[in-house]
Amino acid sequence: MKNNVVVSMIILVTSMVFAENISNEILPKTLSLRDGYRLSEVIKMDWESDEWMNDRQQIYTYHSEELQWEFITLDWENSQWNFNNKNESFYNGINLEIERIYYHYINGEWQNSMKQCYSYNDESQLIEVISLQWEDDEWENNSKIIYDYDDFNWIEATYYDWYNSTWIIETREQRTYDQNNMIEQVFQVMEYNQWINDIKINHSYIDNLLSESIRQEWNNNQWINYNQRTLYYDINGNFEEEIWQIWNDDEWQLADRNLYTYVNNLFTELLMQSYQNNEWINHSYHEMEYDANDNLVTQITQSWIDYEWVNIMKLDLFYEEYTGINNIINSDFSLNNYPNPFNPVTTINYDLVQNTNVLLQVYNLKGQLIATLVNQHQDAGQHSVSWNAVNQSSGIYFYQLHTGTQTTTGKCLLLK
Repeated sequence: MKNNVVVSMIILVTSMVFAENISNEILPKTLSLRDGYRLSEVIKMDWESDEWMNDRQQIYTYHSEELQWEFITLDWENSQWNFNNKNESFYNGINLEIERIYYHYINGEWQNSMKQCYSYNDESQLIEVISLQWEDDEWENNSKIIYDYDDFNWIEATYYDWYNSTWIIETREQRTYDQNNMIEQVFQVMEYNQWINDIKINHSYIDNLLSESIRQEWNNNQWINYNQRTLYYDINGNFEEEIWQIWNDDEWQLADRNLYTYVNNLFTELLMQSYQNNEWINHSYHEMEYDANDNLVTQITQSWIDYEWVNIMKLDLFYEEYTGINNIINSDFSLNNYPNPFNPVTTINYDLVQNTNVLLQVYNLKGQLIATLVNQHQDAGQHSVSWNAVNQSSGIYFYQLHTGTQTTTGKCLLLK
């Protein structure tokens, strides 16, 4: 599967969140979308009076060839773009994000709003996130997350709130793994100094691909089924169908399904339906278009209203080329990984046309270093290395191959 399939899925998710006014971000923060290209601008438009009308714009600025440093959000008002908010990211010497500051544009100037600070252990694993709010011209603690690890995985995340100058434990998530995958998540809340069960999610796999997730909720001292998600894949490991069921009258009942379409392994369509009166009813439809470089350039979202598709929202994406592509990489064998999406192991392949020092590292969406896979001198020729992401959560990851002063980046999707 080509890298942009992953981006399309994320855009769909964030677009729907955006439409519900939950987030100001049209897209998540990212390093690069395809070798040689990176996202520079996204424009969101709404369908009004039979035409597309500007609504929101995001502009991406990069601190280096790969790491995003700033993005600015603007709203369309009075026939012009007006500043709304922005954030800036700051990194340490090994490209781990250590601070992110959020600003609002008020009375013609950028004003502090929120700040997040990140801490890591010696293995570059994220161990603490502290969120602060700007109040009375100073930063005040707001919330905190502490991560605990076993030998390979983060197994517990504990969430705190700042109250009366003290950190108060609120909730936690615990994860259990088998040899390859996360098989259980348990969410608990702190009440009267003891942990009380809240939600549990059990995951099943076929050939290391997530096939089923069952969510249960704690009620009357027992786990009660709540909903079930079942996934089906095509021969290339792409999502083909996703079915949601709810637990009602002591049995699973159909609720929703998503149908995915691909052209040349590029994710091009998503049809979302709801189950009503013993039949599937259209709900929403998403269509993606790509440029000649397989970068996603347009996504249109429609809703099923009065038995016809009606335009709702459109995203236009713009890119810039950057010169960080490694010239030592053979153009006939570009950096890639297979399978993609994967769970939990994927193989990264690359071809060197001359002997060189090689550094191959994996990062998450925040730019945080997850793993160093190669750090040595290598001879010319084809090379492969496996990455086992059993200790990571589902999502997009970037692998960067450094040789000398130049870098090339690939992207993969972990689905558990």
